[in-house]
Amino acid sequence: MPASEPLEMQARRPDITHLTTIPNAGHDVHLDRPNELYETVAEFVSRPRSSA
Repeated sequence: MPASEPLEMQARRPDITHLTTIPNAGHDVHLDRPNELYETVAEFVSRPRSSA
């Protein structure tokens, strides 16, 4: 995906999107940085859901 695409998707739906970058992780973030991925996902799913 082009580097600009995540920002374009976020701009189209800022109410329901969230962009997170995990430093020093490649395509296989689950292998490269498993702890950071777990923490990021856990924090995301613990957020209150939008009423949209």
